[in-house]
Parts: sequence; C-alpha cells; structure tokens
Amino acid sequence: MRKLIGIAMCALVAAVLVPVAVGGGAVQFSESWTDEPTFWFMGEFACDGSSATVAGTGTNSGSVRVTETTNPEGAHVRLDIEGSVDLYEASGPPWDVQYGAFVGTWTYSAHQVEQYGPGGTAALSGVSYGEIVFADGDTARLKVGFTLILDREEGPQLFFAKAACGGE
Repeated sequence: MRKLIGIAMCALVAAVLVPVAVGGGAVQFSESWTDEPTFWFMGEFACDGSSATVAGTGTNSGSVRVTETTNPEGAHVRLDIEGSVDLYEASGPPWDVQYGAFVGTWTYSAHQVEQYGPGGTAALSGVSYGEIVFADGDTARLKVGFTLILDREEGPQLFFAKAACGGE
C-alpha cells in the first residue's frame, strides 16, 4: 500500500435543498444529483508501482443527507456517490494540472461522512473503492480513504489519506 499525497476531490453541484423538521429541533435536508462533473487528483498512484501523480475528470451521481443540529453551526452530513473518472499521468498542482498519457478508467462507489461542531471545527472522512481498467485492458481494485480535520480559524489541522490497489 502506498500513501496518497494529493487530495482527492469530488465537485458536487447542489440543487435547492428542502428542509424537513426532525426531533429535537434539528432540520434535515436531502438531495440527489445525476451525471455531475467530478475531478480527482492523486499523488503516488497506488496501482502502477510508481510514484506518478494521476488526475482526471468524469461524472458522478449520488445523494447527500444533511441534519443540522440544534447546536449553532452543528451538522451531520452523509454522501453516497457512484462515479467514473478517466485518469491520466499528471503534472502541476491540482488547480493547474497538465494531463499526459492515459492511465485507465476508474469506476467507483464513495461514502463520506462529515461532522460539523460548534465553533467551526469539522471532521470529514470517507472511502472510495472500485475497479480500474488500465489502458492495456488489465484490471485492479482501487480503494482510497481519507480523514480531514478542519478548524474554521486555522484551516486544516490533520489530513491523512491512504490508497491501496489489488489484483494487478
């Protein structure tokens, strides 16, 4: 297993969320989307035995459920996503990535949980997993997990990500 250096990003385009009152004064929102654009950026790609960076674009579909707590700024968020992304060798930072040779297509499921506490502290964690079909037709299973702790005033406090690939 190799360490994932880059941050895997999913860009979600949210529609209007309809609030629903739940017990204890909490409010729930839920929404789903279909075929929205997504972007992934991974360093030390786990599936090819190199330390190459890969990045790519694709689409995803899924749902999000938000429960706002009675604590100011508190919320629980759950995302469930299905998607596919074409990955390429990449150079440059995520905001100015340059694509090289085609690596393969990754079809994945992702599950993410976010907890927002009073005062702006947040804990996010998730896992994405699925089959990657390489340019030469070989296949493998890729799993990427992460944990991110944020502080509103001080920014990221902890970021841990790990990727594993099997069946190469």
